[in-house]
Amino acid sequence: AVTILLGAVGLVLLIACVNVANLTLVRAQGREREIAVRAAIGASRWRIARTLVAESLVLAVLGAVGGLMVGRWAIDAIVAVAPDGFPRLGQVHLDWRVMGFTVAVTALAVVLFGVMPSLRASQANLHDGLRAGAVSAGRGRGRDVLVVAEVALALMLTVGAGLLLRSLGQLRNLELGYQPTGTVVLDLDLTADRYRDHDRRIQLVRETESLIRELPGVVSVGTTRALPLESGGPDSEFDVVGRADTDGNARGWAFYTPVSAGYHRAIGANLRAGRFLSDADDSRSAPMVVVINEAAAKQYWPGQSPLGARIRFSPDQEAEIVGVVADLRQRNLAEPIRPAIFVPFAHAPQIQLAMVVRVEADPGAILPALRRSVWTVDPSLPIEHWSMADLMAAATSRPRFNAVLLGLFAGLAVLLAVVGVYGVISFGVSLRRREIGVRMALGAGRGDVIGMVVRKGVFLAAVGAVAGLVGALLAGQLLGRLLFGVSPADPVTLAGAVLAVTVAIVAASVIPARRAAAGRVTDLIRGE
Repeated sequence: AVTILLGAVGLVLLIACVNVANLTLVRAQGREREIAVRAAIGASRWRIARTLVAESLVLAVLGAVGGLMVGRWAIDAIVAVAPDGFPRLGQVHLDWRVMGFTVAVTALAVVLFGVMPSLRASQANLHDGLRAGAVSAGRGRGRDVLVVAEVALALMLTVGAGLLLRSLGQLRNLELGYQPTGTVVLDLDLTADRYRDHDRRIQLVRETESLIRELPGVVSVGTTRALPLESGGPDSEFDVVGRADTDGNARGWAFYTPVSAGYHRAIGANLRAGRFLSDADDSRSAPMVVVINEAAAKQYWPGQSPLGARIRFSPDQEAEIVGVVADLRQRNLAEPIRPAIFVPFAHAPQIQLAMVVRVEADPGAILPALRRSVWTVDPSLPIEHWSMADLMAAATSRPRFNAVLLGLFAGLAVLLAVVGVYGVISFGVSLRRREIGVRMALGAGRGDVIGMVVRKGVFLAAVGAVAGLVGALLAGQLLGRLLFGVSPADPVTLAGAVLAVTVAIVAASVIPARRAAAGRVTDLIRGE
């Protein structure tokens, strides 16, 4: 993800440099008469080039300083909204290396995209330069090529941002198998020496759940070792009792998750077959029963009901399957669902527990009562709390952060492309003012003039869109590991990106076209 974001920054920088080169060419061509006059009165080409380079250097330095100032603010903003666990986030800051990199990039941009156009402008033909309105067709084509490159690069970033946004939407719309809203999660740490005994852990959970269950507004309460989207629990191997080894499906693996009787009701899990675990099951003296998820049922009992089947974890631990629940997203949203087995907490009491409480009203309002219930049983027990909705938000925070950042880069790229197109079209209109005036004098209407100007913008946008689509399809393969449920060649995203960029480019062409069409014919013919 960091590498892709770095690539996005590089594309934005490249677009900015192309834009600078284009606008520098436009500016230099607009000053051809001035440059020709300087040359005519004795200025050497080196002196003219030096003057133009100095102007570019001043602009570059001002831009670099402004960029560093904005970057300092942007770093704080990015760190503030970045998800927890983002790699090396605490090390993000401005230092001498960043300053040196900025200076190096600025110098390179000045040389490649400021000096070269300036040197080219200084070598302009003296005779053509002194002729008012002389235009070099070759330079016009060069500007058009740069505009096409800007549009193509902007479209590539827009497609990338669109793919990440579509992927984020797919993640958010996944079937979770439970209801995360209306819950409070209490994190219980039973690592103290007094909880080394299994019976003490079982007693704490039972007494605490009993007190919480009596609180007004509590719908259900349950305890688990591993919450959805947090951890699937350790893997456990089991044998299907009564199934011959020759079947190839007599031994299996699944997440092994101890839960109390009320857990599945507390998280709002969907029951597919059989029943949930009951209080009678959650006893060390009771026969061991388990609940499995749909993935386990489909993998180890395909085409048949697993209810009543027996599985063996060890020679002295055998259990009957009494229920099947909907698949729960276990470690993260994008990971494929794996088989899971939920066993009664009393048969495998753990020291790291999460107690889930489902409430009718505002979960925050019941927190003090929940703490009192826990501390009634053990006043020294440390408690942390959150909600299952927080887990869902955390699970989508990294994809959301990537999509937002790439979306900002794409928006900046489109803005730069629009500025570039606007500058080129405006300059082209200024060179054709006499032609436009003559056309209007001969009967051309405002719509004809606007259409003539806009057609060029549409042409540049179309060529840039084709090139950008090819680049986006190639670059989309790099995004494959960050996408979920979306193809790098997703037609909806590609069409939307092309439409958005094309509309922006056409809008940038309309403004100078309308301004030219609004001018008076006599002023246009005089070139004013």
